[in-house]
Amino acid sequence: MSKREPVRQRRTRTARELAEEHGVSPRYIRRVVAESREDYEGRAAVRRERAAALRSEGKTYREIADELNCSTGTVGRLLHEHRERSGIPQPGRGRRNTTTPMPGKAAS
Repeated sequence: MSKREPVRQRRTRTARELAEEHGVSPRYIRRVVAESREDYEGRAAVRRERAAALRSEGKTYREIADELNCSTGTVGRLLHEHRERSGIPQPGRGRRNTTTPMPGKAAS
């Protein structure tokens, strides 16, 4: 069995309900319970690296999605972000620069 990401607990009450109960604003409640930016970025980086490692092993988008418990569209986004942040050229980019124009047509 593959290791899954920890399941985040679902909230049972809204920020507005908690704010009314504690006499503060809903905005304050959201700020207090929010995940820190550093934690979020760290978790996202690990997820991108895991997707890239699985792809380099020859896994399909569907297999990666099943392992990461996400959609194939999310896998594509994770791999795109990984390539972008690593400076790896995107596949299929720059084709127009390598083709020769038809005779009598201007290159676009």
